[in-house]
Amino acid sequence: MSAIQTFSSPEIHLNFRFNENNIAAANHDVTIIPNSKILHVSTMSPTPETTVEMVQFALALKKYRAMSSSHLFEFNTVTSLMIQCKNQEEINQYWEQWKN
Repeated sequence: MSAIQTFSSPEIHLNFRFNENNIAAANHDVTIIPNSKILHVSTMSPTPETTVEMVQFALALKKYRAMSSSHLFEFNTVTSLMIQCKNQEEINQYWEQWKN
């Protein structure tokens, strides 16, 4: 009899990309939809001339994320999935699987 392996599933969020005003957009959305709120806001500066803002929010209890950075990427209509990883090793594991 073989042992059954169990895997913990990563948390996956729909990620919206903005050139700017992602936090304002999320703040607006949570005032419209019941059971909604801002969960976390963070800012990082990968280069001296670039600021990236991330906001995690819930709309009707479902989690979403939005990122704004006008200097890292040109605006497009792409929506991506963001996987909440525990550490860099887990990030590398997903990255290696998807890049091929």
